Amino acid sequence: MAATATWLSAARPLLLLPLMLLLVIVAETAAGSGGQWFCNHNMPWEECEQYLPAERLALQSFLRGLDRAPLPLAGEFQGRGIVMSGGPGHVMQALANLRVIRVKHASKIPVEFWHAFELSNTHCEALREWGATCRSIRLPGVYPEYQTVLPAIMLSSFRHVFWIDTDITPLVAPERLFESEAYKRAGALFWPDHWGAGCKRFGATAWANHVTRHLLDLPYDRDVLTHIAAEHEAGHLLVDKDRHWRPLCLANYLASRDFFTRVMHGYKDVFRLAWNKLNASNWLSPARPGLMGLFSEAEGKFFGPQMVHFWPTPGEFGPGEQGRPVPLYLHQKKKPGRLGNEILSFSTPLGDCVPFRITQVAFSVQDQDDVEVWDIDRSQPALLGDLTAVEDLWEIGWADARRRFVDTTQMPTLDLAQTLAVEKSRKVSIAELAQVLSHERWLRSAGRVAAAVGGLDGVWDLTYSSGIRAIYHISTTGAVRAEGKLDGVGLGQLYRNRSSGFEFVLYGVHSSGKFELARLSLDGRLEL
Repeated sequence: MAATATWLSAARPLLLLPLMLLLVIVAETAAGSGGQWFCNHNMPWEECEQYLPAERLALQSFLRGLDRAPLPLAGEFQGRGIVMSGGPGHVMQALANLRVIRVKHASKIPVEFWHAFELSNTHCEALREWGATCRSIRLPGVYPEYQTVLPAIMLSSFRHVFWIDTDITPLVAPERLFESEAYKRAGALFWPDHWGAGCKRFGATAWANHVTRHLLDLPYDRDVLTHIAAEHEAGHLLVDKDRHWRPLCLANYLASRDFFTRVMHGYKDVFRLAWNKLNASNWLSPARPGLMGLFSEAEGKFFGPQMVHFWPTPGEFGPGEQGRPVPLYLHQKKKPGRLGNEILSFSTPLGDCVPFRITQVAFSVQDQDDVEVWDIDRSQPALLGDLTAVEDLWEIGWADARRRFVDTTQMPTLDLAQTLAVEKSRKVSIAELAQVLSHERWLRSAGRVAAAVGGLDGVWDLTYSSGIRAIYHISTTGAVRAEGKLDGVGLGQLYRNRSSGFEFVLYGVHSSGKFELARLSLDGRLEL
């Protein structure tokens, strides 16, 4: 029918409307007993079906052209490297993770940070000091949300690309992934997400009746094809562009079509769908992601705001202690603050759902047979040491970059607020954050950084009136690091205060827009 449709639309334009109606009927019939394909929870079928004829024709036309499209010449891309992309709000995460890559892993791998003319010279100078080159996407257009990802990968100078979101923290040297036998064989390494065909709310692109499968004419057998049943995590992947140029082209097409981004929640699964459609070689980790966070043994609850991704065991990265997979990356550490170094993993098969939701609320792991809390402080002290060292470097990287940007006169305060936007709570506007940062800049320029803290230095175990507990580490120079369930970055600085009966004011520990007045009470306690 595809060939007939093309001929009719070219030779007899007036027949296009009946053909579109025919395609809609075909879609409804093919969808199965329900009579409908699933599009998106926010896009009802009545709206979705209006797009299908045009999207199918456009996709078929693209695929025919892709078959004939020339491939990059040998040597067009050279070497291997890391590629990131984003705007001002991603630079701080990138700098923190670059410190981990350069210091902890002693990696000299080149890095390109791509942006759509969003970064200033000040941003790029900071990135350059950590071995990352700013590159601008010089293609006309607007790039909403995550639409710089594919252009960045494809335009980069590297043949072998290790793509990472700026909130990915590698736990191994990046070079080791390129040197793995899996990469040499397949030329593309992917990792699964939490969600898949067995989930009722999330994982929709892995469902048998999802509209992308219909438009791409993909076969479906989740019992045989694991890569069909599990959605992918697109925050990190490795790809040989010479071997996989055409799948990348198809992925870029899907990521740049408004319809597909709406039914797939952005670009997240475009790689999985493109590779499946073109039957391109790839390796998908059989180890599903876990979580890293805090575990309350007394309550049997886990608070895991970060993901951890693994290499399967036994494998090229070692057997893994106690038969566990080997941690490769942490994911979604977006701002400073230590939230625990405990790991939780799931034995649930790929494609099935795991018993948690992505929220900032602890969830119970009691009576869950497919959940394991690693208890790494006792069972894997070497891993705990590595995680602590990585987190130390990350925190230092963020703090150093923040001081640099706050103190520079070349970055306007509003630009600074955009750069540090992740520090604020959702209730605080960029304009309000800019006001707070303006006052902090004044305090620093006026020399009111606390040079001595009058006995406040040390470790303080605090309990707020709301019942929230936090541990404050205060240095002799007034630098503050807080641990616990905080609403901010967890890093701050004491400044001298001259009013309200409190000697110091603390910025940074809680969300921007908030501050705390601090003093030492007569009985030697820290009062906030």
